[in-house]
Amino acid sequence: QLQAMQDNYLYHDFLEAENHPVYFHQFVQHIVQHRLAYVTDIEFRHYLMLSFLPQVVKAMEELFQGDFFKKEQYMDFFYNRTLRRSLLCHKNIRVKRELDWKIVPDLYLATALQAEQVPIDWPSYEPGQFKKADGEIVTVKHSLTKAAIFHLTEQYPQRLSFKKLYQYVSRQLPKNYQTSNSREIVAKEFLYLYCHEALEFYTEPSSFVTTLSHYPTASPLARWLAKQGQQPLINLRCEFINLSSTAIILLPHLNGKHDRQALLGILKQLMKNQETKAWSIVLDEILFEIV
Repeated sequence: QLQAMQDNYLYHDFLEAENHPVYFHQFVQHIVQHRLAYVTDIEFRHYLMLSFLPQVVKAMEELFQGDFFKKEQYMDFFYNRTLRRSLLCHKNIRVKRELDWKIVPDLYLATALQAEQVPIDWPSYEPGQFKKADGEIVTVKHSLTKAAIFHLTEQYPQRLSFKKLYQYVSRQLPKNYQTSNSREIVAKEFLYLYCHEALEFYTEPSSFVTTLSHYPTASPLARWLAKQGQQPLINLRCEFINLSSTAIILLPHLNGKHDRQALLGILKQLMKNQETKAWSIVLDEILFEIV
């Protein structure tokens, strides 16, 4: 097992000089001494007990008695969780942990959900079912939300603002499908999907592109990693990716200063020992792989 691990993972997880495991409640006591407060774990959705049976949730609520920190500690025990990624703030900041749909209209959204049945009957008042990557099925009730999810999947992985998305789907359906509280209903359904890890929320638009520009530009980090010959790389969605050897050697040159013709010349120089008559096709394949 150790031989299969990358060196940086092995060093960080097993050989770190500062490695002192503590229980969650001990961690909270420690940060208080430094005038900090615990906000949440970035994977807080695991602690909402959404997948638990109602009787289990009721029993746990009786056990926790409204004690948030006790609940967090016991959920660690329940999930056998040994790693947390905690978000902290200064202790004088009031922490509001209740989920509020009113923040959703200010966010950007993305999803890779797949419809269970195609084509989707948007105008139908029947709930629509969508499948997550792990196979779990989530249900969407409102016609506007169904239309929004379908549009988001077409644009994925790009993010769309709630405002533009709502305007788009409003034009797709007759006005009688919209009421005075339609925005609230859609925002609440989006929040429901987010809590079930079926929808992504962001505070900013996408920083990456899915189409080629005249002067292709890769991120500085990706260019640096490629120049070092390191794999996997990290894209602007914070995902680990592996590229072909030809893509790796061209990637450091995607700095926004070279157009297609210049990149073609660079590619020929980098691969001068390889015989091919279709350099233009090779370049296209590399660029589309990267994008």
